[in-house]
Amino acid sequence: MTPAAPLRRWLSIVGLGEDGLDGLSPAACRLLTQAELVVGGRRHLALVGDVTGERLAWPSPPASAFPEILARRGTPVCVLA
Repeated sequence: MTPAAPLRRWLSIVGLGEDGLDGLSPAACRLLTQAELVVGGRRHLALVGDVTGERLAWPSPPASAFPEILARRGTPVCVLA
């Protein structure tokens, strides 16, 4: 039996204040800039400006975005909160 491959972290939750990118730690900035998908409310997405990843604004109801987020499992996804 071969050992299982270690789990790769793919989903990050980053808290974002009114100061936008200026209020993030270097580690949080890295998670955001390395994400292939950035998910958040329209206000949060506007606060981060142009990020390299694809953007997804929370739909209504927010749970309807879960399948799209889960389909990205294994690729870096950052959810803004």
